[in-house]
Amino acid sequence: MKISTVKLTLVSLLLIIGIASFFALKNHDYTATDILEDANFNTEYPAVTVHQVDSNSKSTFHEIKLTKKTQQELLEAFHSTTFEKASATSLTYDYRIEFMLAKGYVILLDTDNKKLTVSGTNEHYAITSDNAFLSILERETK
Repeated sequence: MKISTVKLTLVSLLLIIGIASFFALKNHDYTATDILEDANFNTEYPAVTVHQVDSNSKSTFHEIKLTKKTQQELLEAFHSTTFEKASATSLTYDYRIEFMLAKGYVILLDTDNKKLTVSGTNEHYAITSDNAFLSILERETK
């Protein structure tokens, strides 16, 4: 009878650990540095290029001219944004954004669903905490 109690306790403990691990991994928040594979936001000459995506136009990408100040605002806001893994987003993106941080990183952004895809890794993320990134982008594209 003691062996059965030990087995039941062990199985219960493993089940609890498994469930806790599942929820811990499922709700894991990622930083901009995580999703852009160790990007260096403190690089000497950072830059941001934003293209508005218009699939109904002859020229799909329309570059949005940004001042150095606005680029810095976008970098700081994106750097403090948090994300969680998401399922594949739709193929409807509003923006193609390139961050030059000693290395180039490209994201495709769906602002309606607050989701993005990191080009190169093809990983999908949902924005969980924005810190003005989307509002700066909206302000600059009106």
